[in-house]
Amino acid sequence: MSRRVMMLGLLVISMVVMFGTNAHAQIDGWGWFGFSSIHGVIDTIHTPPPQTHPSGLQATVTGECQIACKNPANNGISNGKSFTTTVNGAVPISQADILDSKGGKAKTRLNIFLGDLEKPANCTNPNWQPIGDSAMCFNFSGTVLWCLLDTTTNPPQLDCSTKKGLLDSQSVSCTMDPTLSINGVLVNKRNPDGTAPSTARFSCNSPQ
Repeated sequence: MSRRVMMLGLLVISMVVMFGTNAHAQIDGWGWFGFSSIHGVIDTIHTPPPQTHPSGLQATVTGECQIACKNPANNGISNGKSFTTTVNGAVPISQADILDSKGGKAKTRLNIFLGDLEKPANCTNPNWQPIGDSAMCFNFSGTVLWCLLDTTTNPPQLDCSTKKGLLDSQSVSCTMDPTLSINGVLVNKRNPDGTAPSTARFSCNSPQ
């Protein structure tokens, strides 16, 4: 009898340790797209209930980017100069993102906005006019963190710096193939007005 009690006690301790180290929570998959932003559609499993244990995703990536610009002298449109920059974004996981509450499966959209890159300094001529919604990144790499939300702060902040708060960390690396064609259409080619194509998509590694 005492052995059974001991085994039960060890089982309970084991379950507490596994929960405390977030052993089951995992970024399980993703797809990345580009349309004047970098959009990540991120799958998570064993997602904590957002109402009682809110969490969120945060991405910081460095990539080679470019905007399009208009020459006011002739209204011609051309690509700006390529440059390397670091951008980031974050989003909470909401109840609406939960696909299966029993398995904790969720699909969350994380946006990394690129609008701040659309400035004259990134045109080939600083006197030209940046075109809105034209920023694109041809490649990027960085880190995606999934963390609990610290509700004791005002406003609440993602707790990514502690073992308890960090649910998962994954490296991401993506490239955009300019020759990618679907049904005979180049999906990563700029629109004639210089804006980024809504069809743009990246080829990326999978979470480990």
